[in-house]
Amino acid sequence: MALADTAPAITAERQSRSFFSPTLDFLCLGGGSLVMIPILAFAIPDDLNGETLLLTALLANVINHPHFAHSYQIFYRTYPQVMRQPDMSPSLRLRYLWAGVISPVIILGALAAALFVGDQQTLGLAVNAMGFFVGWHYVKQGYGMIMVDAARLRCFFGERQKKILLVNSYLCWGLAWALANRTVAERDLWGISYAAIDVPLPVLWGFILAVSVSSLLVLVTLLQHVKAHGGATPINGIMAYVAALYPWLLLGSEPIVGALIPAFHSLQYLIIVWRVQLNVERAKPGASEHVDWMHRFGIGFRRDTARFVGFLGNGFVIGLLGFWLIPLLAGFYVAYDRAEYGPNLFLFLFWIFINIHHYFIDNAMWRKENPHTLKYLFAKR
Repeated sequence: MALADTAPAITAERQSRSFFSPTLDFLCLGGGSLVMIPILAFAIPDDLNGETLLLTALLANVINHPHFAHSYQIFYRTYPQVMRQPDMSPSLRLRYLWAGVISPVIILGALAAALFVGDQQTLGLAVNAMGFFVGWHYVKQGYGMIMVDAARLRCFFGERQKKILLVNSYLCWGLAWALANRTVAERDLWGISYAAIDVPLPVLWGFILAVSVSSLLVLVTLLQHVKAHGGATPINGIMAYVAALYPWLLLGSEPIVGALIPAFHSLQYLIIVWRVQLNVERAKPGASEHVDWMHRFGIGFRRDTARFVGFLGNGFVIGLLGFWLIPLLAGFYVAYDRAEYGPNLFLFLFWIFINIHHYFIDNAMWRKENPHTLKYLFAKR
């Protein structure tokens, strides 16, 4: 999420200082994960890791997979408006074109080429690429969250402060990625094995030193911000920032954290998406009117609420189709070398594609120059 620099003119009009409620914002944006991840990571015995992975896989169907689906719903709904609106930023148009058309063609082409030549090593590297982009996206979302919360409270960070926070985000993920590659020799995703990249020890120590220095600078920056703004400090944004960056560093000693992080990341994402979509529905004509057929039975269900529930239902169905039903059906009906690639090749391909492509569409969609997201994120309510 890249809503990094939010216009003061827009936030000056907002009425609410929370997306839903202060408590819910705290729990979903990062506070809940900072409390639960350490407890779960250290409390779950090693012999229960398998059960934990199964539980997180089930949770993914109602939390993680819909969060991917919602990004597709919003991105491709706004795609025609961004590309055709005459006063739209040219850079935003290019981002949408890249994310919506060019990047998926490149990703699909690379996967197809690897399959065509029977190159399992390239497919294995695709898993590592997925992990890199997913983590990069997670930490950038944490940075975006602290900026959005600061904009909501009108306690903006200075340019130098923003640069320190952003650079630390990238360095933390660089260290986490390097640690993961050194501690994971080889694993597999849906039967396709992937090897870790050999990270030289001097590079690893370089990341450790850089993260130590940048984290200290972040601490100083946040203390200065608290001193300057007092009660307007974006506490939830700070929690979101910390939760998006530092749990990754536990991957080497507590691999089960890797199964827990996506659920909390998705909660962080969903609370923003749901607020945007609720405001979109409320801005439509007749939003406050009751649904006719329900009103006849004495049920006061507003049109905006009904449409929002439909958005949630569509997200669940799209996630189920994209992550499970379509790839499973493709694996059943499409002939390929199962001895070479195993029984779940299409699950592998769909999961890789969605995770990588999600990074690009989010990077295009959540921009300060995009009126189709910024406008509704900070709309009056």
